[in-house]
Amino acid sequence: MRREDDLPLPLDLSAISFADDRAAAAILLQLRTSSDADSRAGRYEPHLLHALSEAANPDQVLLTFERFVQGEADRPALLSYLALQPRAVEVLVRIFSGSQFLTTILLRHPEYLERLTRHRQMADLKGREEFLAEARDAMTVTGGDATARLNSLRRYQRWELLRIGTCDFTGLLDLRRVIVQLSLLADAIVQACLEIASEQEQDESLFSAPPPHPRPLSPEGERGDSFAVIALGKLGGEELNYSSDIDLLFIAEQVTPRHLRIARRLVQALANVTDEGFLYRVDMRLRPWGQAGELVSSHDSYLDYLRDHARLWEKQSLLKARVIAGNAELGWRFIASVQNDLFCSEADAVRASVRDAKQQIESELIRKHRDAADVKLGRGSIRDIEFVVQSLQLIHGGARANVRSFNSLDALIRLVESGLLPADDFQTLTAGYIFLRTVEHALQLVHHHQTHSVPESQPERLYLARRLDFPDETHLLTHLNRHRSAIRAVFDRHLNPREGVAISPADPQPPTVRDHVSRLEPSYAATFTVRDIIRHAELAGRIHGDNVVVVDAVPDDDDAWRVTIVGYDFTGELSIICGLLLLHGFNILEGDVFTYDAAGPKKIVDVFRVRPTVGPIERSETATSRSPAAARQESQSSPDAHISPTTELPTTFGSPVAERQGYFRGVWDAYASELSDLLRRLHAGEPARRVQADLARKIARALSRRPGAIPPLYPIDLQLDNESSDRFTLVRVRALDTAGFLYELTNSLALCGVDVSRVHVASHGPNVDDTFFITDADGRKLADLTKQRELRAAVVLIKSFTHLLPHAPDPERALLHFRELVSDLFTRTEWPAEIASLERPEVLDGLARLLGMSDFLWNDLLRMQHANLFPLVRDVDALARPRSATELQQELGALLGLCESSPESSRRAGGVSPPVDPGAESNTTGGLTPPARLQVVGDGDDLH
Repeated sequence: MRREDDLPLPLDLSAISFADDRAAAAILLQLRTSSDADSRAGRYEPHLLHALSEAANPDQVLLTFERFVQGEADRPALLSYLALQPRAVEVLVRIFSGSQFLTTILLRHPEYLERLTRHRQMADLKGREEFLAEARDAMTVTGGDATARLNSLRRYQRWELLRIGTCDFTGLLDLRRVIVQLSLLADAIVQACLEIASEQEQDESLFSAPPPHPRPLSPEGERGDSFAVIALGKLGGEELNYSSDIDLLFIAEQVTPRHLRIARRLVQALANVTDEGFLYRVDMRLRPWGQAGELVSSHDSYLDYLRDHARLWEKQSLLKARVIAGNAELGWRFIASVQNDLFCSEADAVRASVRDAKQQIESELIRKHRDAADVKLGRGSIRDIEFVVQSLQLIHGGARANVRSFNSLDALIRLVESGLLPADDFQTLTAGYIFLRTVEHALQLVHHHQTHSVPESQPERLYLARRLDFPDETHLLTHLNRHRSAIRAVFDRHLNPREGVAISPADPQPPTVRDHVSRLEPSYAATFTVRDIIRHAELAGRIHGDNVVVVDAVPDDDDAWRVTIVGYDFTGELSIICGLLLLHGFNILEGDVFTYDAAGPKKIVDVFRVRPTVGPIERSETATSRSPAAARQESQSSPDAHISPTTELPTTFGSPVAERQGYFRGVWDAYASELSDLLRRLHAGEPARRVQADLARKIARALSRRPGAIPPLYPIDLQLDNESSDRFTLVRVRALDTAGFLYELTNSLALCGVDVSRVHVASHGPNVDDTFFITDADGRKLADLTKQRELRAAVVLIKSFTHLLPHAPDPERALLHFRELVSDLFTRTEWPAEIASLERPEVLDGLARLLGMSDFLWNDLLRMQHANLFPLVRDVDALARPRSATELQQELGALLGLCESSPESSRRAGGVSPPVDPGAESNTTGGLTPPARLQVVGDGDDLH
């Protein structure tokens, strides 16, 4: 209990969670007496109290702060400095709170404090060569024998660990930058130690004075005798912890006794402990034959071992191989040489090996009662993430070199971009990796020990929670368990068939399922569970003859639905599917689209997660009960006859779940019936443009009954990628989500004539992040830069036009006319530049209204005068001002007078003017009036 009335000085410590207020107050009083009473040194105290209020362990921090101050010979000067540098106080408290290891470095070298407060220089990212140059300089300044130089190197490493850790604590560096900086520092330290070891061997003395500027090992091995150091594990992946072992592999062109002596001295230089500490714990067990093997392997002997004796887990370890010291040319040549032997195992063998290795690790943890607490090796741990990544790399890295990467986070990006990892799994593994590594760092920084277990005692867990900015241990453990459960689910989905969630073409399944999976790309099996895939195969088996599509909708959580659509593949089919979802009042939240390969009848498997928005379009009672033939006849004769105005969701939507689901069952029946109708028309050979026009008219008439203005037209970010896939061009689309976004986008791709084989749809808050795998009409990637530029421009234009289409006077006319316009544009040289001139939403709206206004206007004027169409719709202000018949008569008379007085009039037949030059600025050249002077008012087919 606090007894603040008994404190020896008047201090308000209520905001600080001291365990002993009186002891804290006594320390603060002692610090006051340490300063000069006449100086302003005491002004540091408010900064200290504020920092202590946010510290995880304020009692211990205050004791350490006092120790730091009392260890300074000129204490008043130090306290005056702290009064003028509030950031220095914050830095001290964060270091004292977060790491006993870093605290020890600072107590031993208090002069480091001033350097730690240089904000910008502290956070500068250093490259390997910069680290190495600084390490060499540190050794040169010290001079002396190898022992003295190594001690200088240890002091340099300690300073850099302090710098990086302080940037970590104060938020100047995020986790990714921290682990890269730690790794590059280790690279430089290993290189510096190798130089010392090589010189020792050359001089045959441990105490020989080195040259003033040691020369680095040359690429030819001048001083290293073709000796290369390969990093594996976390160092190889540029993912080093503050207290990691470093896994090394030594390679020589031909192994000699000299190489073996250099290798032993290198390990000793790195691992030996002196008064200055040690550099790194070195693990050499990943060399051929483990601890029984030679410390150095020759290039050729290692390849022989890899081909004849290496187990799969040894190949797995080489995925993280990276050259860090010695002969770089030899090292990278070695890594290139082993690639073919890494990716030759069957998928089932890879999964079994990785799964068994993880099971052995977990069994050992359970035996030691550590599984639930270990964030590195337990269930749902860092190792789960690494094993998922590495198994996918081993399975697919042979055919897809782009997924090879020694860094886990980079590999995750490559896998999701290649379609081998679902976006949800990517998000789960990436977020989980960053969080678990952050926890791991917090654990290891306390004492620089290699620990990965969350403490068992409540006070220590509370201390850890507060250092990680959680209010208490409950919040920390809840967050931790949520990550671990999600990670484990992904691990099981990809690697653990006993959980019933992984499948591949080689899995023993009924022939229909096996054939179904073999027709789809590998990412399909990684995206869905076994149960899903068996269901998809069953639905695909129903597709034959006139039965062109099956729709299977099941309730999902939170009033959402999971709808699976399996059917024959048709050009533009995806835009029809998405358009009907919009028509029936569903918003697409996420989804995956797959298409069979070219062998045999092509089918699609589309799975979407959708949620009702303002409610579906109401259907008449006959809409869901009519026969397919009658429905098709009705649709062709009166495509919108069974559509009634959009309404809000019925009152049953607020009633029990069963009633809501029953209501939407009827909606899904109507959706399936309409989709079947439209696709049967395509199956019968009806032009796709007519089918899509009917759908556009339905959507337009439905949306026109919804109150409110036209929704905003937001920009989209569209990127084309030809590197991530060998077969497809990837189109990545990012934008704000709006109603019908995917319909508009897929409609634009259909109009552009591209073939969509795979789609991943994702929503992140208000944003969409969609990826399309496309080819041209001949099945080739879009490699030509001009074609890529045209596709970007066309997609943006068509998507925007589709967005405004429902608000045209006649959407069907507008769409048909627009298709003709686009087809004509694609044959012209400068059409992308003309499209760019139409980017304003009000201009596109004007274009939609003009194209949907009148067949006469299109056929007899606009289609024949494309050069005039663009200037016409660009001048929106002029279009908005109506003219009287008298004004039009006067303008026409003036134009005719100009035509009669023109020298060219004698060469014109019947007084008909030639087309106007689209770049002309004056109306004195003949032809049509300039666009700013033309106003068209129409109704139906009448033009005025």
